[in-house]
Amino acid sequence: MRIFRRIALVLGFSSLVLLTAAAGVQAAPASDFAAQAKAAGLSTTDAKALQKRVDKALAETGGTQIAANKIDLKGATLTLVVPGEKHVRNLSRSGTAQLPLYYCNLYYFCAYTNPGQTGDMLALYFCNRIYNLPSYFSTGGSWVNNQTKGTQARLYYVAGGSVLTRPALSSEGNWNWVPYSSIRACT
Repeated sequence: MRIFRRIALVLGFSSLVLLTAAAGVQAAPASDFAAQAKAAGLSTTDAKALQKRVDKALAETGGTQIAANKIDLKGATLTLVVPGEKHVRNLSRSGTAQLPLYYCNLYYFCAYTNPGQTGDMLALYFCNRIYNLPSYFSTGGSWVNNQTKGTQARLYYVAGGSVLTRPALSSEGNWNWVPYSSIRACT
């Protein structure tokens, strides 16, 4: 009987640890993001300007900040461009053997705020969720559908009811986001 109590106690403690760890997933403190920005070579002024943009995007999207310039949207990531630059870059880690962050990874649909895959990047992965476009996605954007062949992204019109599909392995370098309110990466 004593062995069963011990096993029950160990299993109960293990479950509590797992539940606590799962519930405790949080973004790093703001000081960590400031340190990231500094390590990436941003001036104090640029780091503050970037954080101000991140704060505004967080208020609009309801996401979680996960890097100095990156917001997790549960199945999608919004990465903001550093002040004075054209392409987004990864401020959360260093390394030279990486594809540029603005490259749209395989299995993703990526939307950009500016033509030619420049500006802020919204990278969508999950098929079962519709993501609202941030309000500053407007004329002159672009997109890449780098999902598997046959997969179609769905762009939902602001007016509602209508959907425009975009096939996988396609892109548009100069796109007007104004008529669209949201995107589903795939169906």
